Amino acid sequence: MKRDSVQSVIKVAALYAGTIIGAGFASGQELARFFLVYRQQGFYGIAFAGVLFSLLGFIVLDRVYSERIHNFDEFLFPMTGWNLGLIVKVLSFLFLVSVFIIMIAGSGSLLAGVVNKPPHAGAVAMGLVCMLVLMADINGLVNVSMVVSPVLLLGIITAGLFILFNMDLPVFKQFRLIKNITDNWFWSSLLYVSYNSIMSVNVLSGMGSFLRSRNTARLGGVLGGIILCVIAVIMNHCMYIYYPKPLEETFPFMEALRRNSEVASMVYSFVLWLAMTLSAVTSGYCIADRIRRKFGINIRSAAAMVCMSAVPLSTAGFSRLISFIYPVFGYLGLFFVVLIMINGLKTATTRKKMW
Repeated sequence: MKRDSVQSVIKVAALYAGTIIGAGFASGQELARFFLVYRQQGFYGIAFAGVLFSLLGFIVLDRVYSERIHNFDEFLFPMTGWNLGLIVKVLSFLFLVSVFIIMIAGSGSLLAGVVNKPPHAGAVAMGLVCMLVLMADINGLVNVSMVVSPVLLLGIITAGLFILFNMDLPVFKQFRLIKNITDNWFWSSLLYVSYNSIMSVNVLSGMGSFLRSRNTARLGGVLGGIILCVIAVIMNHCMYIYYPKPLEETFPFMEALRRNSEVASMVYSFVLWLAMTLSAVTSGYCIADRIRRKFGINIRSAAAMVCMSAVPLSTAGFSRLISFIYPVFGYLGLFFVVLIMINGLKTATTRKKMW
């Protein structure tokens, strides 16, 4: 594969992974609630989720490239029809708004704990940062993702390895295969991939201009899923060592890191802030883009409207919002993922018959 093609695949994979490695992921909240609660069985769930993420990325990006799709509407309505598509669009919009508010709330909680400032000060700061990025349109989102995603990956992996290398070797004896696997981890994996698909598909639908070839699209989707799986395994492993204490914390992964080093925990707080920024600008862009298309206004006005409205709504709390909103929208996402998989299967069958 040519060098520019490799760079294109990495760029696509980084953006895909970046839409999911947000504050909920980097803080450990999502992994704790969807996988850690099932202890050893949670690792089966993470592996299954990794496969689904790769398959989803493969199907979505392949279709975006082959059908020259430019936005979420062009991806959604040919697959669902007008009436069903409109319902999915409205509900997905509500989810994006919820995610954006959650990220604003998370930034307030983090800043309150690290620099001893009130949560609303962090929310205002995050709102201003997001507004500046969103005003640069899709290029701003891609540029931020290309800078932030590698830092996130390196930061999370480094922190995870730091925890593991500072532990006594006997702790690894806790990890053994379990013969009897319940349906809980399986269902949790489906919900986890499902609600994440709502935002990721919104972003991937607008990436047509960055897909140089069909191989770039397919490999970028698969690689993004693999990256997510590897990082999730490392983080869940680290939190499992201290089970069940991380389940009681707002930022579970930081709690595991803090038990090894206060300094490392402080450094990682910056990585977590970057994760919040990436999640916020990703969801914020999807919201602003829909608003400008709907009302015929420019991206700057839409960005200002979105960011200024989110700050007052972010007072409900980070962990409380995640524990309620994400599972609820997981059911919506599950329906959405099934539609995408069926559509992908039909497309593959049609192409096979043509050949």
